[in-house]
Amino acid sequence: MVGFSKSVRKGLMVAWGICTVLLLLAGCAGVSKEIVFDSPKHRVMSGFRLLELNRIEDARREFSKAVELDPSYSPAYRGLGLALGMKECFEAAFEAMEKAAVWAVTDEDKALADVGFLRLITLQKGPRWMEEAERYFRKALEEQPNLSIHYYYMGVAYREAHRFLKASWAFKKAIVMRGELSERAEKELVMIEKILEARPDSALGKRLALKASITRAEAAALFVRELGIDKLYVRAGLVDMALPTKGLVLPEDAARHVYKEEISQVLRLGIQGLTLLPEGSFDPDRPVTRSDFATMLADILRKVEKKPGLGTQLKKRKSPFEDVSKNAPYFSDVMVCAVKEKIMGPQDGLFDPMELISGADALLAIRRLKDKLALLVLSYHARVFPRR
Repeated sequence: MVGFSKSVRKGLMVAWGICTVLLLLAGCAGVSKEIVFDSPKHRVMSGFRLLELNRIEDARREFSKAVELDPSYSPAYRGLGLALGMKECFEAAFEAMEKAAVWAVTDEDKALADVGFLRLITLQKGPRWMEEAERYFRKALEEQPNLSIHYYYMGVAYREAHRFLKASWAFKKAIVMRGELSERAEKELVMIEKILEARPDSALGKRLALKASITRAEAAALFVRELGIDKLYVRAGLVDMALPTKGLVLPEDAARHVYKEEISQVLRLGIQGLTLLPEGSFDPDRPVTRSDFATMLADILRKVEKKPGLGTQLKKRKSPFEDVSKNAPYFSDVMVCAVKEKIMGPQDGLFDPMELISGADALLAIRRLKDKLALLVLSYHARVFPRR
């Protein structure tokens, strides 16, 4: 510092000292950040959180980074396998899961790798997939019997295979064990119990039972395949309504739909809420709300019971639901379905008229309607065709 005055040299030394301290602090902070944020464990935790959010590609990057940091870290390969499986890259997914099994050290890691295989098998649904899923489930239980995750994902596999009784058993076990997935198991069990009560008869019904919401085309398909509405109308003496309508031309959006036959059936029957829209389309992929479905069911009831005014008297009653106004166009339909006939249940004291109806709720309502109408049809036959 030659050439500088004493006061200037002193100032420069103070500044240098401050910079040195700041650099040391920054260095420590950098080391700390590197330890926390670039550890394989943290990357894997982040990856599984991203999988829950369905951010699969972001999750895959986190798991890949964890593998780079520690090529022998079993959970990283397990997460990577699941991310690849969710993207349907099954060959690479199973290879990653094999590495998760190879590098597993603890019994828990070994069991979780087995559950990883179970999940991949459920996603892929290859030949004899259920037998393979059960094999890995039993293997996981041998490795570590006290983890609820085994039962939860076996429940998911049974659900996907439409083995609803077994799914119910597995989810109940997951709930009793009070693990990290017990809350999700409770939600799954609610849906499964609805499906068990609904007792869907058709393969279509069992498949749609798992959907969070159904469309107009799917509602039409359920009325035909689960309710047997065309045969029901004939048995109830509504022959004219069940006969094909001459010259019925399906709109373009229905004519090319996978459920065009079922759409044609319901259009011939003129079910309120499931007819052509004002512009002439059917809009088969439009989601159905709970109030929409109530209108459809109430219309079927009125026709089969031959009571066109069914629900009119209920307009004088106070609405039992805070979210259903007496002035709503669907008020009498909701009252018929939820109050008088009890074929649609309220949701925690509310009806949620604008919420989309799930497949399980739709099927349960159809089952209750079917059971009720079966008695009405038998009564009709006894009157029209008395025994001699």
